[in-house]
Amino acid sequence: MALPVAIGAGVLNDTDHLIDYYLWYIKKDHRKLYFLLHAWEYCAAAAIFALVAGNHPVVLAAAVANAGHLLGDYIAHKPKSPLTYSVLYRAAMRFERVRLVGGSPPPLTVALDRNIPLWSHIAPRLPSRLLQYLGLEH
Repeated sequence: MALPVAIGAGVLNDTDHLIDYYLWYIKKDHRKLYFLLHAWEYCAAAAIFALVAGNHPVVLAAAVANAGHLLGDYIAHKPKSPLTYSVLYRAAMRFERVRLVGGSPPPLTVALDRNIPLWSHIAPRLPSRLLQYLGLEH
């Protein structure tokens, strides 16, 4: 049971990027950066809960997997502050993208390539209307 939870906690937290992608690429509003499921606070809460629950392997797996994901993101994306992966810090910064990471968001094709494994193999199989809507097909 711990393995599926670890996979879920380490991968499914990226679904929060959908909010940011919608704002950036559909609404064309680059001001905010939320990624609400990316937060060290969740790892700490899960670790504390695991200790209280007697080192429950499922909760520990979730905490470790989420921490590994955040560490990988931190190394790969090099945010302006080490606190960027704290939801409380992002809230204090009013989720303002420029204050958190600076610059403009990458083009959608680059963002999808970085964040969706095998995107280059998936994209050609998507309906052309969807690709046109997203601005991915010329």
